[in-house]
Amino acid sequence: MVAADPEKTGETVKTSMARVEIVVRADGAFTDNELYKWMDENRVRYVLGMKDNHSLFVKTKQFRAKAQSKFKRKYEEPRYLGKSGKKAKNKRLKEISSTYDKDKRQQARQEFEHRRARVYGETSYAARSWDRERRVIARCDYTDSGLEVRYVVTNLTGYQARQVYEDVYCRQARCEMWIKSIKETRCDRLSCSQFKSNMFRLLMHALAYILIHQVQIRLEQNGSVTQFQRTFIHVAVRVRETRKGVEFQIARSYHAARTFRLVSKRLGAKTPLAA
Repeated sequence: MVAADPEKTGETVKTSMARVEIVVRADGAFTDNELYKWMDENRVRYVLGMKDNHSLFVKTKQFRAKAQSKFKRKYEEPRYLGKSGKKAKNKRLKEISSTYDKDKRQQARQEFEHRRARVYGETSYAARSWDRERRVIARCDYTDSGLEVRYVVTNLTGYQARQVYEDVYCRQARCEMWIKSIKETRCDRLSCSQFKSNMFRLLMHALAYILIHQVQIRLEQNGSVTQFQRTFIHVAVRVRETRKGVEFQIARSYHAARTFRLVSKRLGAKTPLAA
Protein backbone atom coordinates (compact mmCIF):
# COMPACT_ATOMS: atom_id res chain seq x y z
CA MET A 1 0.00 0.00 0.00
CA VAL A 2 1.37 3.38 -0.99
CA ALA A 3 0.52 6.48 1.04
CA ALA A 4 -0.99 9.30 -0.99
CA ASP A 5 0.60 12.72 -1.08
CA PRO A 6 -1.76 15.15 0.74
CA GLU A 7 -0.92 18.00 -1.62
CA LYS A 8 -1.53 15.93 -4.74
CA THR A 9 -4.65 14.44 -3.22
CA GLY A 10 -5.98 17.91 -2.53
CA GLU A 11 -5.34 18.96 -6.10
CA THR A 12 -7.13 15.86 -7.42
CA VAL A 13 -10.18 16.52 -5.24
CA LYS A 14 -10.27 20.14 -6.25
CA THR A 15 -10.10 19.27 -9.95
CA SER A 16 -12.82 16.62 -9.69
CA MET A 17 -15.10 18.95 -7.74
CA ALA A 18 -14.65 21.65 -10.40
CA ARG A 19 -16.09 19.27 -12.99
CA VAL A 20 -19.27 18.63 -11.02
CA GLU A 21 -22.28 20.33 -12.60
CA ILE A 22 -24.82 21.76 -10.15
CA VAL A 23 -28.29 22.73 -11.35
CA VAL A 24 -30.62 24.64 -9.01
CA ARG A 25 -34.39 24.47 -9.51
CA ALA A 26 -36.64 26.65 -7.35
CA ASP A 27 -39.70 28.90 -7.32
CA GLY A 28 -39.92 32.66 -7.63
CA ALA A 29 -39.22 33.29 -3.94
CA PHE A 30 -35.51 32.83 -4.72
CA THR A 31 -35.34 35.49 -7.44
CA ASP A 32 -32.65 37.69 -5.94
CA ASN A 33 -29.81 39.43 -7.77
CA GLU A 34 -27.18 38.42 -5.20
CA LEU A 35 -28.09 34.77 -5.68
CA TYR A 36 -28.05 35.12 -9.48
CA LYS A 37 -24.69 36.86 -9.38
CA TRP A 38 -23.10 34.28 -7.09
CA MET A 39 -24.31 31.36 -9.22
CA ASP A 40 -23.15 33.01 -12.44
CA GLU A 41 -19.69 33.65 -10.99
CA ASN A 42 -19.37 30.14 -9.55
CA ARG A 43 -20.57 28.27 -12.66
CA VAL A 44 -23.74 27.03 -10.98
CA ARG A 45 -26.60 26.44 -13.42
CA TYR A 46 -30.08 27.51 -12.39
CA VAL A 47 -33.69 27.52 -13.56
CA LEU A 48 -35.77 29.69 -11.23
CA GLY A 49 -39.38 30.79 -11.42
CA MET A 50 -40.18 34.46 -11.81
CA LYS A 51 -43.10 36.68 -10.94
CA ASP A 52 -44.74 38.40 -13.88
CA ASN A 53 -44.50 42.15 -14.40
CA HIS A 54 -45.40 44.73 -17.02
CA SER A 55 -42.03 44.58 -18.80
CA LEU A 56 -42.22 40.82 -19.26
CA PHE A 57 -45.85 41.17 -20.28
CA VAL A 58 -44.84 43.51 -23.12
CA LYS A 59 -41.83 41.43 -24.19
CA THR A 60 -43.91 38.24 -24.49
CA LYS A 61 -46.86 39.78 -26.32
CA GLN A 62 -46.24 37.83 -29.53
CA PHE A 63 -46.09 34.48 -27.69
CA ARG A 64 -49.35 35.14 -25.87
CA ALA A 65 -51.07 36.13 -29.09
CA LYS A 66 -49.75 33.01 -30.81
CA ALA A 67 -51.10 30.76 -28.04
CA GLN A 68 -54.52 32.43 -28.22
CA SER A 69 -54.78 32.14 -32.02
CA LYS A 70 -53.59 28.52 -31.83
CA PHE A 71 -56.33 27.67 -29.35
CA LYS A 72 -59.11 29.38 -31.31
CA ARG A 73 -57.95 27.77 -34.54
CA LYS A 74 -58.22 24.32 -32.94
CA TYR A 75 -61.07 24.65 -30.43
CA GLU A 76 -62.83 27.89 -31.45
CA GLU A 77 -63.91 30.07 -28.51
CA PRO A 78 -63.05 29.34 -24.81
CA ARG A 79 -65.90 28.11 -22.60
CA TYR A 80 -65.20 29.50 -19.14
CA LEU A 81 -64.45 33.20 -19.46
CA GLY A 82 -65.97 35.79 -17.10
CA LYS A 83 -68.02 35.26 -13.95
CA SER A 84 -70.59 33.06 -15.65
CA GLY A 85 -67.82 30.98 -17.19
CA LYS A 86 -66.17 30.54 -13.80
CA LYS A 87 -69.44 29.23 -12.36
CA ALA A 88 -69.82 26.82 -15.27
CA LYS A 89 -66.24 25.64 -14.78
CA ASN A 90 -66.76 24.97 -11.06
CA LYS A 91 -69.98 23.14 -11.84
CA ARG A 92 -68.23 20.93 -14.40
CA LEU A 93 -65.37 20.15 -12.00
CA LYS A 94 -67.89 19.20 -9.33
CA GLU A 95 -69.62 16.85 -11.78
CA ILE A 96 -66.29 15.22 -12.65
CA SER A 97 -65.20 14.73 -9.03
CA SER A 98 -68.58 13.25 -8.12
CA THR A 99 -68.43 10.63 -10.90
CA TYR A 100 -68.47 7.24 -9.19
CA ASP A 101 -66.74 5.19 -11.89
CA LYS A 102 -62.98 5.72 -11.70
CA ASP A 103 -62.30 5.19 -15.41
CA LYS A 104 -65.08 7.55 -16.47
CA ARG A 105 -63.87 10.14 -13.95
CA GLN A 106 -60.31 10.01 -15.30
CA GLN A 107 -61.54 10.19 -18.88
CA ALA A 108 -63.74 13.20 -18.10
CA ARG A 109 -60.85 14.98 -16.39
CA GLN A 110 -58.53 14.30 -19.31
CA GLU A 111 -61.11 15.69 -21.73
CA PHE A 112 -61.54 18.73 -19.49
CA GLU A 113 -57.79 19.46 -19.39
CA HIS A 114 -57.16 18.49 -23.03
CA ARG A 115 -58.36 21.78 -24.50
CA ARG A 116 -55.08 23.64 -24.22
CA ALA A 117 -52.72 25.43 -26.59
CA ARG A 118 -49.13 25.90 -25.41
CA VAL A 119 -46.43 28.12 -26.84
CA TYR A 120 -42.87 28.59 -25.59
CA GLY A 121 -40.81 31.70 -26.12
CA GLU A 122 -37.75 33.40 -24.70
CA THR A 123 -36.37 36.89 -24.33
CA SER A 124 -33.54 38.79 -22.67
CA TYR A 125 -34.57 40.70 -19.58
CA ALA A 126 -32.88 42.71 -16.84
CA ALA A 127 -34.69 44.02 -13.78
CA ARG A 128 -33.50 47.29 -12.26
CA SER A 129 -31.79 45.44 -9.42
CA TRP A 130 -29.96 43.03 -11.76
CA ASP A 131 -26.36 43.58 -12.82
CA ARG A 132 -26.89 42.06 -16.29
CA GLU A 133 -29.45 40.77 -18.76
CA ARG A 134 -30.50 37.16 -18.35
CA ARG A 135 -32.39 34.60 -20.37
CA VAL A 136 -36.10 34.42 -19.47
CA ILE A 137 -38.37 31.70 -20.83
CA ALA A 138 -42.12 32.16 -21.09
CA ARG A 139 -44.58 29.27 -21.12
CA CYS A 140 -47.86 30.61 -22.52
CA ASP A 141 -50.93 28.41 -22.17
CA TYR A 142 -54.35 29.32 -23.47
CA THR A 143 -57.24 27.24 -22.10
CA ASP A 144 -61.00 27.50 -21.71
CA SER A 145 -60.32 29.74 -18.70
CA GLY A 146 -58.14 32.14 -20.67
CA LEU A 147 -54.43 32.87 -20.69
CA GLU A 148 -51.94 31.31 -18.24
CA VAL A 149 -48.31 32.48 -18.39
CA ARG A 150 -45.32 31.24 -16.39
CA TYR A 151 -41.81 32.71 -16.49
CA VAL A 152 -38.46 31.16 -15.56
CA VAL A 153 -35.01 32.74 -15.59
CA THR A 154 -32.01 30.59 -16.43
CA ASN A 155 -28.35 30.65 -17.40
CA LEU A 156 -28.53 27.30 -19.20
CA THR A 157 -27.28 27.36 -22.78
CA GLY A 158 -27.56 24.82 -25.54
CA TYR A 159 -31.14 23.92 -24.60
CA GLN A 160 -34.33 25.02 -26.29
CA ALA A 161 -36.95 26.87 -24.25
CA ARG A 162 -39.22 23.85 -24.10
CA GLN A 163 -36.40 21.57 -22.91
CA VAL A 164 -35.42 23.96 -20.13
CA TYR A 165 -38.96 24.23 -18.84
CA GLU A 166 -40.21 20.66 -19.18
CA ASP A 167 -37.04 18.59 -18.75
CA VAL A 168 -35.30 20.69 -16.09
CA TYR A 169 -37.64 23.07 -14.28
CA CYS A 170 -40.74 20.85 -14.06
CA ARG A 171 -38.81 18.09 -12.27
CA GLN A 172 -39.11 20.06 -9.04
CA ALA A 173 -42.85 19.36 -9.04
CA ARG A 174 -42.15 15.68 -8.39
CA CYS A 175 -40.07 16.52 -5.32
CA GLU A 176 -42.80 18.85 -4.09
CA MET A 177 -45.36 16.07 -4.46
CA TRP A 178 -43.21 13.80 -2.30
CA ILE A 179 -43.04 16.50 0.38
CA LYS A 180 -46.79 17.03 0.14
CA SER A 181 -47.41 13.29 0.45
CA ILE A 182 -45.43 12.88 3.64
CA LYS A 183 -47.14 15.96 5.10
CA GLU A 184 -50.47 14.21 4.55
CA THR A 185 -49.40 11.76 7.29
CA ARG A 186 -49.50 14.78 9.66
CA CYS A 187 -45.83 14.36 10.46
CA ASP A 188 -45.62 18.04 11.48
CA ARG A 189 -47.75 17.45 14.57
CA LEU A 190 -44.90 17.18 17.05
CA SER A 191 -46.48 18.47 20.24
CA CYS A 192 -44.41 16.50 22.79
CA SER A 193 -42.32 18.50 25.24
CA GLN A 194 -39.17 16.42 24.70
CA PHE A 195 -37.01 16.17 21.60
CA LYS A 196 -36.66 12.37 21.70
CA SER A 197 -40.43 11.91 21.89
CA ASN A 198 -40.99 14.15 18.88
CA MET A 199 -38.20 12.38 16.99
CA PHE A 200 -39.84 9.03 17.67
CA ARG A 201 -43.21 10.31 16.42
CA LEU A 202 -41.54 11.64 13.27
CA LEU A 203 -39.90 8.26 12.65
CA MET A 204 -43.28 6.54 13.04
CA HIS A 205 -44.81 8.86 10.44
CA ALA A 206 -41.88 8.18 8.12
CA LEU A 207 -42.35 4.43 8.59
CA ALA A 208 -46.06 4.75 7.76
CA TYR A 209 -45.19 6.67 4.60
CA ILE A 210 -42.67 3.99 3.55
CA LEU A 211 -45.26 1.23 4.09
CA ILE A 212 -47.82 3.09 1.98
CA HIS A 213 -45.24 3.67 -0.73
CA GLN A 214 -44.31 -0.03 -0.80
CA VAL A 215 -47.97 -1.03 -1.15
CA GLN A 216 -48.40 1.42 -4.04
CA ILE A 217 -45.36 -0.11 -5.75
CA ARG A 218 -46.95 -3.55 -5.53
CA LEU A 219 -50.17 -2.14 -6.91
CA GLU A 220 -48.19 -0.50 -9.74
CA GLN A 221 -50.04 2.76 -9.29
CA ASN A 222 -49.48 6.19 -7.78
CA GLY A 223 -51.75 8.17 -5.53
CA SER A 224 -51.81 10.47 -2.54
CA VAL A 225 -51.62 9.31 1.06
CA THR A 226 -55.13 10.67 1.67
CA GLN A 227 -56.51 8.62 -1.22
CA PHE A 228 -54.72 5.54 0.11
CA GLN A 229 -56.23 6.06 3.56
CA ARG A 230 -59.74 6.34 2.14
CA THR A 231 -59.31 3.20 0.04
CA PHE A 232 -57.44 0.81 2.34
CA ILE A 233 -57.41 2.14 5.93
CA HIS A 234 -60.74 3.83 6.62
CA VAL A 235 -62.59 0.60 5.88
CA ALA A 236 -65.06 -1.33 8.04
CA VAL A 237 -63.57 -4.80 8.57
CA ARG A 238 -64.47 -7.64 10.91
CA VAL A 239 -61.32 -9.13 12.45
CA ARG A 240 -61.32 -12.60 14.01
CA GLU A 241 -58.30 -14.27 15.57
CA THR A 242 -58.14 -18.07 15.48
CA ARG A 243 -55.56 -20.72 16.16
CA LYS A 244 -54.60 -20.84 12.51
CA GLY A 245 -54.24 -17.10 12.09
CA VAL A 246 -56.12 -13.83 11.73
CA GLU A 247 -59.17 -13.53 9.46
CA PHE A 248 -60.50 -10.36 7.91
CA GLN A 249 -64.02 -10.08 6.56
CA ILE A 250 -64.91 -7.06 4.45
CA ALA A 251 -68.41 -5.73 3.84
CA ARG A 252 -70.01 -6.52 0.46
CA SER A 253 -70.49 -2.81 -0.20
CA TYR A 254 -66.73 -2.13 -0.10
CA HIS A 255 -65.98 -0.59 -3.49
CA ALA A 256 -62.24 -1.45 -3.56
CA ALA A 257 -62.56 -5.09 -2.43
CA ARG A 258 -60.91 -6.43 -5.59
CA THR A 259 -57.91 -4.13 -5.23
CA PHE A 260 -57.69 -4.92 -1.50
CA ARG A 261 -57.55 -8.66 -2.24
CA LEU A 262 -54.91 -8.08 -4.91
CA VAL A 263 -52.56 -6.12 -2.67
CA SER A 264 -53.15 -8.55 0.22
CA LYS A 265 -52.10 -11.45 -1.99
CA ARG A 266 -48.99 -9.59 -3.15
CA LEU A 267 -48.11 -8.81 0.47
CA GLY A 268 -48.30 -12.45 1.47
CA ALA A 269 -51.93 -13.32 2.30
CA LYS A 270 -52.37 -17.08 1.94
CA THR A 271 -56.13 -17.21 1.29
CA PRO A 272 -58.46 -14.85 -0.62
CA LEU A 273 -60.29 -12.36 1.57
CA ALA A 274 -64.05 -12.66 1.67
CA ALA A 275 -65.96 -9.66 0.34
